[in-house]
Order: sequence, then structure tokens, then C-alpha cells
Amino acid sequence: MLTFLDAAVHPDNANANATTTIPWGSSKAKAFLQEELAKGDPSSHPFWVKTPAEVWASDQQFREYPKNNFCNNLRNYRKKTRVQMQSIKFEDAAAVQHNNLFRFKSDKNNRGNPRLYHRIRDGKRVVGDSGYVGEPDKVSTTLAGHSDATKELFARLKSRQETLFRGYKALGIMGGKPFRHKGKQGGGSEERMAVHRLVFRAVTVVMQYNMESRPLFDV
Repeated sequence: MLTFLDAAVHPDNANANATTTIPWGSSKAKAFLQEELAKGDPSSHPFWVKTPAEVWASDQQFREYPKNNFCNNLRNYRKKTRVQMQSIKFEDAAAVQHNNLFRFKSDKNNRGNPRLYHRIRDGKRVVGDSGYVGEPDKVSTTLAGHSDATKELFARLKSRQETLFRGYKALGIMGGKPFRHKGKQGGGSEERMAVHRLVFRAVTVVMQYNMESRPLFDV
């Protein structure tokens, strides 16, 4: 098998001993090729419609590498990029469908309480789980077309939020049982909900003080 390490094997190099070509895996030529394929239209972009040999001959930085190796790599990149494009197209279509079916059209939930979604100020965005697909104007969710770096960032953001939630759940008073039944003091659902809101606010203050001394991890 040919190697990308030695520029001397290429016939276009007049001085075989002058320099050593950068390995293909870390080269700007590879990055440029993949970037152009990703953003180009498969029906018209030269890197898509030309033969691999024609693409190789079209740019000096490509010709620094063996022709056969370049052509094989280009064919593989085209296949992978086409699969990614189809995946992104599917995700976009799913997001539109979800948006049409489940978008929060009302400012209040079925209990008449304001939805937290509508508390997000204009111009602000948050990261949410897959239940918020279809709300791209305010909530970013992980999609198949995202880069590995973006997926990792979103995962850490959601993990940090779950760490906060676990702090709430660790306190027994926040369980549903104390507010589910009338108990000895009686009272209807409205009274119990009022007490629950009071307890939640008190716990939130405790959590805020706790985070000042033991903040959540950075992302």
C-alpha cells in the first residue's frame, strides 16, 4: 500500500528530497476537501460532480498526494457525507413534524399555570432534551448532524442541570407524598399546592446558598 508520508513517490515533485509531505490525516487538503463536500450541493458542486481524478488534478494541494489514494478517499468521503446529509434532512423533517403537532401554542398548561417555556426571554436560548425538538427558536436539542464537540457540550450542559435537580430530589420534603393527601390538617388541592410552592421557594434559597460554596462543574 502507498503511504502519504513520502513526497518523493509523487512524479510531480521535481526535487524528491526537498520536503516531506504532511500526512493526509492531519493535512489542510483533507480538511478542505471534507468541508467543501459538506457544504456543497451534490448536484452541482465540482467536488461532487467531477470524477475523483478530475478533482485530484484540479488543486495543487491534492496533487501532493498519490492519485489512487486520493481518489479512494474521495469516494469514501462522498458516501459518508451523503449519509450525513440524509440524516440531517430526516432530523429536520422530524423537527418540523413535531413542531406542527406539539408546539406549545398556549402560554398556559392544562392546569392553567404559565408554561416555563414561555418564560424564556426573547433572544435567549437553552439546551433541552429530545422532548423539545421542534422548538428551535428557544431550545437547542442534540441532533444527528451535530459535530462530536457539540454533542459533548450539550451532554455536559444537561448533566450539570441534572446535578442540580438531584439536589432538589435528595430533600425528602420535595417528594410528592407530603402534598398528595389531606392528612391531619385537611385542606383542598389549592391549599396543598400553595404549601408546595412555599416549600419549593424555600428549598431553592437553600440550593442557591449551597451553590455559592459548592458550585456546579464548568462546561
